[in-house]
Amino acid sequence: MRILKGIFILSFLFPASLLLAQSAGGDVRRVLDKFDPSRGFTVDFVVDGAMFGNLTVKGDNYRITGSEAVVFGDKETKYTYVPVNNEVMIDGVDASEATYSSPADLFRYSASADYKEAGTQTVDGVLCRAVEVPGLDVTMYISADRLVAVKIKEGARYHIFKLATPEYTSLPEVRFVQSDYPGVEVIDFR
Repeated sequence: MRILKGIFILSFLFPASLLLAQSAGGDVRRVLDKFDPSRGFTVDFVVDGAMFGNLTVKGDNYRITGSEAVVFGDKETKYTYVPVNNEVMIDGVDASEATYSSPADLFRYSASADYKEAGTQTVDGVLCRAVEVPGLDVTMYISADRLVAVKIKEGARYHIFKLATPEYTSLPEVRFVQSDYPGVEVIDFR
């Protein structure tokens, strides 16, 4: 009788666990639909509570503006402009070595991905569901339909990105144009 009762209870838990896995993917989809790279968006962020910046994405192109540098890039090339030195360093992006080749990749929902629930955590006083992104060492913290933070592993260290709500505006191309930086020294590492 106990065995039958256990099977009966498991028969209810199994569909519930499937629903939980589906809801993780559904929540991720609702949140990431707000960050639509094809439309282009801009969002302010804070990294590890110390570095403030802005991320602008349009298609596969991005611009990260921080206090010490401006980084432009796409899936093939990264331009790092350092105002203090008035120089730009150009690097190729090796997709085989990078976890993701563009920040825009973090905001693309994959219906085939097996997003996993990783419990709950409070971020800045907000109770969030932690959802792990398969294939990447990335955890998203979601509250209702808002992406509160993203934890990304870089080498042996984790970084926490806290994001504001994205804004959609009519964005110009998000590319490095040398004529916009007169007198800049170009250092090409490609």
